[in-house]
Amino acid sequence: MAVNRTFTSITSLLWCLLVCHHIRVLSACENYWQSVNDGASSTRRPFDVCYRSYRDSLFGDYSYRYICNNDIVNENLTANGHTVWKQYFNGVGCVGEPNATLLENTPPYLIYCGGTDCDVVRYRVYNIDPTDEQTGQCNDTNFPDSIKELNDFQERVHVIGRCDDDGHVSDSYFCSNDYFYVNSYNNDKCRNDGRYAAQFYFEGCNDANQYIEILECASDSGSSVSDKGIQTWGIIFIVLALAAVCCAVMFVVYHCRKSAVTFEIAE
Repeated sequence: MAVNRTFTSITSLLWCLLVCHHIRVLSACENYWQSVNDGASSTRRPFDVCYRSYRDSLFGDYSYRYICNNDIVNENLTANGHTVWKQYFNGVGCVGEPNATLLENTPPYLIYCGGTDCDVVRYRVYNIDPTDEQTGQCNDTNFPDSIKELNDFQERVHVIGRCDDDGHVSDSYFCSNDYFYVNSYNNDKCRNDGRYAAQFYFEGCNDANQYIEILECASDSGSSVSDKGIQTWGIIFIVLALAAVCCAVMFVVYHCRKSAVTFEIAE
């Protein structure tokens, strides 16, 4: 009876965790918009985060972010009852009050507003000019500080672990603490059977006269799988872990009962 009760409790716990995991996955990343790209969706652009920052020694530093509004402007610029606005800032990082808030004039494909924030990778790409001794170089004695202090850069954000559908092709971003990579597919759903390229971007200098700095990786992506793959592996790990716990409990209960029977015989 003890074994049966233990097994029933663990089974209930298993189903509870699976349901919670499934709900969590379904509710994740619901605060972004996608533009129309030849009839298909394009890159997810998250709301309420600084989407792009530019240090520009020629034209001045600036940055911008996207925000969501419930106003319905017209059918071309509205999706799911929402519209997209773009806020511009002087300087990098979208700090302080915006100096302009404009209606985004790119037609939206999808808009999800006010849900769970998406996991992102944030990184900077610094320009390296080997002919300009007034800027930081990859062989400086105080590298990489000289580059970070002196050189122009673009700071970018990409949603990770999601499939960006661009019609006949698609891609997905993944990251770790010191690199990120992009999987490209020759299908529209990031299916692994159609993957044809994986490009890695490591922190440091590269052959394109750039220095890459990883600022944020919200979720370490250990394996490059599609949304469905991410959910599936999460469920598999939960099942295996609980199965191991179940076996251990049954093993302990069995030996405890065996010991009790042996003790009664001896008496």
